Amino acid sequence: MQKSRTGLTALRHGLERWGGRGNPAALSAEAVPLPVRVAVVARDAELWHRRAGYSRGSPST
Repeated sequence: MQKSRTGLTALRHGLERWGGRGNPAALSAEAVPLPVRVAVVARDAELWHRRAGYSRGSPST
């Protein structure tokens, strides 16, 4: 049940912003739940990867 609750929290607060100008609760900084912050970093990394693409000459990590 805890995993479901964590997932629901991440979905509920998915539009919060670090500066406190997000929705629905206008949470800021550390008040934004950790699963939300992790999901946002993963989403942004995926978007950057899609936008910048992958070239064969890029160093692998």
